[in-house]
Amino acid sequence: MVKYYDSISPDLQEWALRQDLFFIASAPLNGKHVNCSPKGQPSATLTIFNGNSVGYLDATGSGIETISHVYENGRATIMFCSFGKSPRIMRWFCKGRVIEVDHPEYEMWLKRMGKVEYPSMRAIILFDVFQAQTSCGFAVPLLSQRVDPARPDDGIRGWFEERKTLENFAKKGIPYPKEMAEYRVKMNSKSLDGLPGLRLALKNSGKSVLSEQSRARLSTILRQREAMLLGALLALIAVMLLQFSAKLLRRYMPAELQAG
Repeated sequence: MVKYYDSISPDLQEWALRQDLFFIASAPLNGKHVNCSPKGQPSATLTIFNGNSVGYLDATGSGIETISHVYENGRATIMFCSFGKSPRIMRWFCKGRVIEVDHPEYEMWLKRMGKVEYPSMRAIILFDVFQAQTSCGFAVPLLSQRVDPARPDDGIRGWFEERKTLENFAKKGIPYPKEMAEYRVKMNSKSLDGLPGLRLALKNSGKSVLSEQSRARLSTILRQREAMLLGALLALIAVMLLQFSAKLLRRYMPAELQAG
């Protein structure tokens, strides 16, 4: 049974942090892509400040969708689901903001979160949760510790384990910080729909953050064709009505008033 809450209760907070992963969904105001990204180990990356305020550590990756979308419109949904014997799905509907690693408030928020900084950290994303939702989760598969008869070669399917690949990628695959900065310029400067991405990457590429934001804003406005056409049509109708009203007034107004 679906239930809605104005805030995340303490028991739901504890349940969220016990899960093995969570997902974050976001989308641009215009464009073709709706993004959904998995995030690992909530207890290590996610902090719940109170029932309506949360934040998570965002590591450098090959995309920049969530950050781009949050910069543009702030909208996001965070989802958790249980793969254990007690099914549940929980969603947090949020408005967010981005604190990049070069932001003056970054160290303060990292300290407040009480987390260990990853070598590939690029931002902290903060969210105001305006509504929480829980539902049954009966359709979510159960994680079983047995051999799957449909895939016997896979062996025993066990528990979730934290993957070290991303951390090792940052430490060994891309020597930090010069090569990491170059990687971010290449992969994190803009979203799939062309929105400005990581501001630090834009700065390192020599581009103006303000000009890129202005370009994206203008592009968003120009894409609102239906709204622009409707606005133009309503304006035309308003002008025609005013002109018609003026003609009626002149026709039926007494001559002495017109002369005055």
